[in-house]
Amino acid sequence: MNYMPKNIKAVLFDMDGTLWDTEQVSERAIGQLLEEWRIDSTQVDLLTFHGIKWSIIGLLLEQQFPSLRGSEPAAAIEARFEELQQVEPAPLIRGARQAFVAAAAALPHATAIVTGSDSHAVEAFLDLADLRSHCATYNSADMYERSKPDPQSYTMTAARLGVEPDHCLVFEDSLAGMQAAAAANMHCIAITAGHAPRIAAGQEHADGVITDYTELPEGFFRQVSQAA
Repeated sequence: MNYMPKNIKAVLFDMDGTLWDTEQVSERAIGQLLEEWRIDSTQVDLLTFHGIKWSIIGLLLEQQFPSLRGSEPAAAIEARFEELQQVEPAPLIRGARQAFVAAAAALPHATAIVTGSDSHAVEAFLDLADLRSHCATYNSADMYERSKPDPQSYTMTAARLGVEPDHCLVFEDSLAGMQAAAAANMHCIAITAGHAPRIAAGQEHADGVITDYTELPEGFFRQVSQAA
């Protein structure tokens, strides 16, 4: 990855699938419930649910499967997700904690999380990863109205940090998140975990593409924070 922007003043990390490998847990939760609801899971593209709020996932499922209307599928999915997480918490993405700490060292008070998960999930992640002292702020699903790919979550966070959007660097794994970063006029690096759909999305919608944070050059955050 040779993308090296300059004059970056804030680094914004998505959480699920970008810092914390929870997308696999979400897919398991949805898959289990689809089976219980007697819905053929092959009719559902689980990738379209990455990076968006539980409420939007529930709405999309209700639109595709009218039999779910009124059954509050979003609440059921979130509850099942929490159950699975309690049994076996998802691991961090490789190199994620080190990258977050390095970003916070290069840009004190300007390294944040912007996620489609609720605040209690962010709080749990900060404790699990021991990143609370390094995180300047976060913007969770209960703090904004319009889910990614709308840029609202990112523009709100930039405003809170007092940084212009074009001086923000975003790390994202989902198509919706990459589109949100682009719509916010922010720099974006895609975290793909080697998955072909994520690689394709990153090549089209992000400025740089990496498998995980171990592919970032040494001193990356120090370099991007320097003036052009």
